[in-house]
Amino acid sequence: MLFRHLLRIRWYRIYNQKKSRDTLPSENESYSKKVKREMMVGFFIILFTLGLGLIWFIYGRNAMLFGLLCLAGVLVPALAIILLMKLIDYFLKR
Repeated sequence: MLFRHLLRIRWYRIYNQKKSRDTLPSENESYSKKVKREMMVGFFIILFTLGLGLIWFIYGRNAMLFGLLCLAGVLVPALAIILLMKLIDYFLKR
């Protein structure tokens, strides 16, 4: 019973905090961008280390080097598209 009461008070205080409506979306947006960036970096780290490590373990060094070449070949157009989108976004916001 006491725990419910304390929890209710806590949520009431969080819900009724005086925050500017202008700062709240920018905080959420920056946090969202940070989380997305961290997840993408983590994905590529796992892809390169685990993926290439398994290729090396199963098929050998030459196959791993070829897999690295293929991943680099995929990464170049992907980065070019991301750069193009950033440039378009920059010019449209200007």
